[in-house]
Amino acid sequence: MPKRNLEIERIIREHKILSEAIEHSPIPFSIFDENDKLIFWSKNYEEMHPNAFKENAPQTELTLADILRASADPDFTEDELENHITKHVKLQRSDKIVNEVRNSSAGWRRVTKYQTPSQAVCGIAIDIEDLKDREIQLEEARTEAEESLTQLNIEKKRIETIATTGCDWFWEMNADLEFSYMSPQIEYFTGIKAKDWVGRKREKTELAVSKGVNFDAHLETLKNHEPFREFDYPFQRADGSVRWISISGAPDFDRNGKFLGYLGTGSDVTVQMIEKSKLETVIFALRTIPDGILIHNHDKILYTNPAVSKLMEFPKNLLKTGNPIKDLLNFEIARGDHAEGVTAESLMDVLRQSVKPGQNNVNAFRVQRTLKNGKAINISVAAGSNGIFVGLYTDVTSLVNAQQAAESADRAKSEFLANMSHEIRTPMNGIMGMAELLAKTELDVKQKTFSDVIVKSGASLLTIINDILDFSKLDAHQMELDPAPFSLAEAIEDVATLASSFAANKDIELTVRVDPKLPDVAIGDCGRIRQIITNLVGNAIKFTDIGYVSIDVSETERRDGPKDGHRLHCLNISVKDTGMGIPENKLNKIFDKFSQVDESATRKHEGTGLGLAISTSLVELMGGEISVESEIGKGSTFQFKIELEMYAENDDRLANLRNKAGSKILIADDSSTNRENLIEQLCEYQFDCAAVDDGYETIAFLEMASQKNLNIDAIILDYQMPGITGRELVAKIRTMRDYTQTPIITLSSIDLNSRNEEIKYLDVQAQLIKPARKTLLLQTIQDVLTGKLDNEKNADNQNTLLTLPPLQTNSTLAINTQQNQIDILVCEDNEVNQTVFKHILDDSGYSYEIVANGQLGVDVFKVKKPRLILMDVSMPVMNGHDATVQIRKLEEELGTHTPIIAITAHAIRGDVDLCLEAGMDDYFSKPVSPVSLMSKIENWFAKEQLRADKMNANS
Repeated sequence: MPKRNLEIERIIREHKILSEAIEHSPIPFSIFDENDKLIFWSKNYEEMHPNAFKENAPQTELTLADILRASADPDFTEDELENHITKHVKLQRSDKIVNEVRNSSAGWRRVTKYQTPSQAVCGIAIDIEDLKDREIQLEEARTEAEESLTQLNIEKKRIETIATTGCDWFWEMNADLEFSYMSPQIEYFTGIKAKDWVGRKREKTELAVSKGVNFDAHLETLKNHEPFREFDYPFQRADGSVRWISISGAPDFDRNGKFLGYLGTGSDVTVQMIEKSKLETVIFALRTIPDGILIHNHDKILYTNPAVSKLMEFPKNLLKTGNPIKDLLNFEIARGDHAEGVTAESLMDVLRQSVKPGQNNVNAFRVQRTLKNGKAINISVAAGSNGIFVGLYTDVTSLVNAQQAAESADRAKSEFLANMSHEIRTPMNGIMGMAELLAKTELDVKQKTFSDVIVKSGASLLTIINDILDFSKLDAHQMELDPAPFSLAEAIEDVATLASSFAANKDIELTVRVDPKLPDVAIGDCGRIRQIITNLVGNAIKFTDIGYVSIDVSETERRDGPKDGHRLHCLNISVKDTGMGIPENKLNKIFDKFSQVDESATRKHEGTGLGLAISTSLVELMGGEISVESEIGKGSTFQFKIELEMYAENDDRLANLRNKAGSKILIADDSSTNRENLIEQLCEYQFDCAAVDDGYETIAFLEMASQKNLNIDAIILDYQMPGITGRELVAKIRTMRDYTQTPIITLSSIDLNSRNEEIKYLDVQAQLIKPARKTLLLQTIQDVLTGKLDNEKNADNQNTLLTLPPLQTNSTLAINTQQNQIDILVCEDNEVNQTVFKHILDDSGYSYEIVANGQLGVDVFKVKKPRLILMDVSMPVMNGHDATVQIRKLEEELGTHTPIIAITAHAIRGDVDLCLEAGMDDYFSKPVSPVSLMSKIENWFAKEQLRADKMNANS
């Protein structure tokens, strides 16, 4: 027992010593049993977990979970807390011996644990808070170093980027002047890889340089360790191409001044060198061209070439770069180059206002100045967007002299044309006038033949003269258009009317179609448009022996015009024939001057070969184009396209025609073209039309209409249809019970005046010559439908209906109201022409007097007070222009106005304008045709009568 007690005491004593040792150990110590319940701990462990060992706490019942919960971070959520506890409980029983843990009160501890055979866990905790702080500081230092390295790389990259922005590659040399580094971009420009440059001396690259380049100076710079910039040289690549290279470099030294090598950049300057070469060429050209160049801004001169001083005789000291521009302008003013009162400031203001920035046209500001030495200098100025003005000085003395010579020659040519026109037309007037008067006398067959030959030959000669004069004016660019409102349809019909007799003589059909949708009035040069169509129609009739010639006017496009109600119409005017056609190899030459389809000496058709050339020039003068399509044996189609401004105009003459809409009209014509044209015209006014192509079908149609009780309101017949003649057809229709009183209008291509006996008893209401004018046809239809025309009236007026109806004049117009008054005063100096006028007026019934010059004309006007004056332009003593001016002055005092018609043989540009400016009212070209002259006189007397009637009505 004592031995046992001693053993127990020893154990107790050892336990006490161990307990005290653990209790007072500076290292926290703990023992947990197999259920993780705390069974032993040191004081330091308790201090390590103060929240778990609160006073009066059941310390013997504490578990690891309790301690962890009490010592956990107070900011933990419930889930985070449970995860924290679970994690450390697992660590308690894990195989890991050393763990680093941290709690809210004790901070970081390194816990070393071991497990006893009885599954108890003993653990000691060492404070590693300072160690952790040092570890954190070390990590922060490492992170900072990495960031610094990263920043260093960024800065390096930035430096390289900045360097290569101003160049194409980067290079380095060592102290031995060998390349130690070359950036990869070098391969793109030289064809040599960067690594192959390393180790090469500068001298070795000379082998790749184009021959003739001296590197000595550059190599000397390198050896002297001196900086250099933009050393340019051509580099020959391996493929043989040459690139221009520019390099710059700076020497590198250490702190002690020891040479380390070179740092430098390189660039490909091939484009710049090419542009430099171009610039040098331009500068050379500017300095050597005969034209002067002056470049300046608002204040100073920027550049001049030597020619400026030479051309303008400027002192060279005023033209130096940087000199004030005002000094040069003041020199010009002092020299008398500008008008009095002009200042340098006002000249610059004019320049700034005339030449806007960005105008590339050097003619934006242009003047011509004649110097005291006689030189003529053109000065043109353009402006750039940067306020720079570029002046061009050109010596045009020779051009001005040539122009003056050309103008003098042009005036001489115009005067020659005028004189030739006058000298030719004056005798032509006598020839043709007398021939026409002779034809009206009683002649036998032979004499009649001779007079016809004279008239036709004179007309042909006049056509040739007109063609030559027109061609001369076009060739000299003297032809000008005279746009004015006119009826396009009537202009086309005028041509057709004039050409209809020629077509009838060859027994070919002449048709006209004008698109009914086109407005009534066009604005253009009516005379020139008629001239073009007359030429095309004349050629078509000339070269057509069988078939027809058709004129067609259609619209291809329309746009808004310059005025309200006006539209721009693109017109296609074509003339189609069934003639001989034109060979394909002649089509390209047909519009050339003096060109003929048949150029042989035995050709059948005559002509100057100028007609189509003149027509082409006139069409182009109108801004249009002309073309032709043709096939041998089938015919040709000539067409020209022009643009005219057009507008609608009310025509009261056809006001009642709309009221007859729905009237049934039968058309009989063997020509399908005529039938289509007539139907189109009549349908415009809503007539109910039917068409047949011969007399037999006409009769059959009328019989069928009678059977169906259809009333035919009017019949339009072609007088020359095959099978049944026009006279027989009319007679047959009049025997039909339902058509004895039906209005009939006949159309004929021949002049029925020559068949008076045949038509004397023809039972029709009206007879018209084909192609019938649209307005006349519609007016006639209106008259027959309203009963205005009956058989008796038609018999009295059939001659009027066969041709264009002349304007009717009051019978009192030919009777003198005062004993000393005359109807017509003629001022004409040529005796032959006086005779022509005498015979024309003798048959007119008007009183007249003929005088030999303008002065006599003025004297007679004062006494006889004529109602109309025919005034020759070229007369001795006083010409027609001056005489007209004198008469108009006298009329201002009297308050009257007498129509004055110019009678002239001149054909120069502006002749009509000169006559109108002098105060004349109208214009008539020689030679004078009796019919045309009387038509002109009748028209003016009708106008004066209408004016007088209006004045009487108003009073």
